[in-house]
Amino acid sequence: MRILMFTRYSAMGANSRYRLLQYVPLLENVGHRVEVRSMLNDKYLEVFYSTGARSVLHTVGGYLRRGLHLDGLNDCELVICDQEFFPYFPPFLEAWVAQRCRRLVVDYDDAAYFKYRHIPVLRTKISVLMAAAEAVVVGNRYLENFAARYSRNVRLIPTVVDTSRYKPKQDYAAPQGVRLVWIGTPITAELMK
Repeated sequence: MRILMFTRYSAMGANSRYRLLQYVPLLENVGHRVEVRSMLNDKYLEVFYSTGARSVLHTVGGYLRRGLHLDGLNDCELVICDQEFFPYFPPFLEAWVAQRCRRLVVDYDDAAYFKYRHIPVLRTKISVLMAAAEAVVVGNRYLENFAARYSRNVRLIPTVVDTSRYKPKQDYAAPQGVRLVWIGTPITAELMK
């Protein structure tokens, strides 16, 4: 099966890396052909991670890249999309892109709809895309409950790390109690303090 994977970031972005990109080798090992189409490149993330600023130049470039990436949607059996195709664009554009996909799966590990709740024209954006998708994959129960309002095919797959790549040290002793790990951006890590 030919799969187009529309990620927001390259492997440098934690969301794209842990939610989608780490599964590419597994999909390819069972015979699928996966083509990854990232919207925002490493240069965007380098600026963002080091300064907290979103580069206008790299953002515009990302939107142009994403527009060009839409070529070939009809030529593949499955499209997997990381949250949305065009952030901050109206819902009709997401619906238009979704109609061009034979099969569409959207993935969420964040409550992406929160950023649009105070923008009337975008308020329904995420729900429109969820309703248009054949399946919605979410990272937690909270998102599962939200997605179930718009899709009859919701799957919960928690965000995990590749245990063949990240292994505990041999002499590692697990600490007592609960331990949390943050895989977000340096900017959002400030919110955790």
